[in-house]
Amino acid sequence: MGRHSSGGKTDCLAVGGLLVFFFNFS
Repeated sequence: MGRHSSGGKTDCLAVGGLLVFFFNFS
């Protein structure tokens, strides 16, 4: 895993948000 200028953080945020959303719906 490396540090990218942009994309890495967005990916993490998107995945985290999706997970939280699913958990909230569950």
